Amino acid sequence: MMKRILIYSLLMLAMGMSAQEVPTFFPRKFLLEHFTSANCNQCPMGMKYIVEYLDKQTTPYIWVSHHAVYGTDEYTIPASNAIAMNYLGMNTVPSVVFNRSKQDGLMVIGAWTIENLVVKDDTVAEASVVIEHQFDVATRRLDVTVSGQVANRDRKEYLLSILIKENGLVGKQEDAYCSWKGAKWQEYMHPRVVRDFVTATFGDTVRVENQAYNYTTSYIIDETWVPENCCVVAYLTPLEKSPVINAEQVALVAGTEGGEQYGPYGITEGKGPNTSISFDSVRVTRLSKGQLEMMMTSSRTIK
Repeated sequence: MMKRILIYSLLMLAMGMSAQEVPTFFPRKFLLEHFTSANCNQCPMGMKYIVEYLDKQTTPYIWVSHHAVYGTDEYTIPASNAIAMNYLGMNTVPSVVFNRSKQDGLMVIGAWTIENLVVKDDTVAEASVVIEHQFDVATRRLDVTVSGQVANRDRKEYLLSILIKENGLVGKQEDAYCSWKGAKWQEYMHPRVVRDFVTATFGDTVRVENQAYNYTTSYIIDETWVPENCCVVAYLTPLEKSPVINAEQVALVAGTEGGEQYGPYGITEGKGPNTSISFDSVRVTRLSKGQLEMMMTSSRTIK
């Protein structure tokens, strides 16, 4: 009997399998896709609702922001519009999508309505998502491998999406709540902006073998992006593109937080392209997780 067990174990190892059984489920991180625009004068208030909602949650969320739908701004990319308008049929922002699954009968939810939302998705997943990567500062080359185990024995293929997001981007933002002072545009910190997809917009197909998958690729980080403020995000969906089964993110540069430590919205320390502008008022609120909400109002118009 011992010989049979040993031979069986050796055969599994030779085939790339582990003698240890694959778990029946994995801890899940939720993907929050936030849709916004610098041209949307309600989006700063929408950001406030999202921050306050997440500040009360215990479920681990991975937040990405698409600049889409409401015109084109400096952070809009074709992939974001493809997800928002072509796939989700979205026609307004600010909006959020949780795991590309319906909540209270809707997949697309107005940011101003999420205060009392209870996301009904499971906190465990049928597959895991693990990111391993190396980033060469000199060449700006990212080598990334995403792998995982799969508890669902029936599913043989998934779509794996990998994207780069950047924090701390300071630019213009229309804001209805400062227009009374004549300032059509505020200088604004845009967080968690989706910069580009490493894979296809809706993911590359990965095949499951022996209840596991593995995907490796490389990507050159744009010279205008700040690597220390960037994160690599990966998430897994069925071939139908929804729901999001599991997600993960890591800081692009080891030893940093990828800019996730910055205030969730607003402007800090006057950094950015409009450093000469003077602000008439500053309102700072400390949130419970050590983050600061900083809103600055100016009577001048930012060109």
